Amino acid sequence: MRLSRRAKRHIQTTILITFCISLGYAILFGKGGFRDLQKARAVENQLQIEKMQLEEDRRALEDLIDRLENDPNLIEQLGRQGGMGFDGDIILQLLQRQANPPEAHTQPSEEKPR
Repeated sequence: MRLSRRAKRHIQTTILITFCISLGYAILFGKGGFRDLQKARAVENQLQIEKMQLEEDRRALEDLIDRLENDPNLIEQLGRQGGMGFDGDIILQLLQRQANPPEAHTQPSEEKPR
């Protein structure tokens, strides 16, 4: 059975269109496709932000280390904030007042005898 030229052309066009649609789908949604690329870029951006924050923290810690190595007054100040003191120092700790006092401190209610 021989196909006419027009029928062959129609089959070739159908195959070509099917191939192009399949290729486009694979490029957009397949493994390693455009959507995966977008997800990877979002993860990369998040990691870059985290890296910048960690580098900023590292620089701040390096600065603190440098100040601690070169400034004895800072060591004393941080020690005093932590509750440490010199011999003979009196350290007072102020307690915060509770908003609602416990029930034991309230006036007992008067009950009538039966």
